[in-house]
Amino acid sequence: MVLRLTGWDQAPEASQLFLRAFGSEAANEDECVAARCELVGWLAANGQPEMSKIVKHYSTFPFGVRSDALEVINIWRNISVKGQKEQIDRFLSEIDQRFAGAGWSRNSVIETEMSRDEHQINRFHCWSTNPDNMPRVMLCLNRATERRVRGGTYNIEEGATLADLASVIQHILREVLEPGATAVGLKVA
Repeated sequence: MVLRLTGWDQAPEASQLFLRAFGSEAANEDECVAARCELVGWLAANGQPEMSKIVKHYSTFPFGVRSDALEVINIWRNISVKGQKEQIDRFLSEIDQRFAGAGWSRNSVIETEMSRDEHQINRFHCWSTNPDNMPRVMLCLNRATERRVRGGTYNIEEGATLADLASVIQHILREVLEPGATAVGLKVA
């Protein structure tokens, strides 16, 4: 996020709004939500409508006050997408294309290991970053039933940090899962 200031006198107000809006200086969740709305308004009023839209978009993520990398990572396991069987089929196809477009590929070895019992109802769908990309991350979703997909497991290779994983999860939520769900009339909860 970029905050453009017309002068240094705006720096204290803008930085305080930012810190309250994204949790590190907010006393509670209500204060955090109020600060996010205030920041959206401040950006729009100060000639930054595009950045205002971005902050508004980030404000929809379910990050709590004082969130850290572990809290963001835990969001992955709590993801839930529900719909009709055909919608879920299309959702998985849509996000598969979006993962591929982002340079990720299906990890069929892990999928086979995790979905090995022929009588198992749930099936795992796993994607890994390109071997040339850093950090190396694998993310899996669990098709728990024909009508529901849940967050699954994840893995990072040696050298990657929890902050790297949290950043990747935020990116995938924003660029793959949310637009994939929207494209088929579903929502990520």
